[in-house]
Amino acid sequence: MSLWEDGSSEPFVASSIAESPTGEVQLLERILERENLRRALRQVRRNKGAPGVDGMTVRELGRHLKKHWPKIKAAIVEGRYKPLPVRRKEIDKPEGGVRLLGIPAVLDRFIQAAVAQVVSEIWEPNFSESSFGS
Repeated sequence: MSLWEDGSSEPFVASSIAESPTGEVQLLERILERENLRRALRQVRRNKGAPGVDGMTVRELGRHLKKHWPKIKAAIVEGRYKPLPVRRKEIDKPEGGVRLLGIPAVLDRFIQAAVAQVVSEIWEPNFSESSFGS
């Protein structure tokens, strides 16, 4: 049984991804666009949250990016960027037991937000109104 109007089992999404004159997908370039990064920074600030394993707060992120962004961007573009380990925190449940919480470093949350925004722009139009995560 086909899920899509054209009879295929997968949607065609390539047309929504920017391409260079050589036909290469420019996904990373879209992720690293200045406005996308500004939106990601606003999102991380809005969400607040605790520091990760490096101890950096959301408040410190802007200054850190101003000082270190060229090196961070180069590491991302060259495929050398490595996220930090996630800080583990146990939260007591009211009925007993604990819930494990993973807290990424603030810089990693910023980069994740930048990626998520671009990927969502590409994929969201392809989901059904009744689609939802489980």
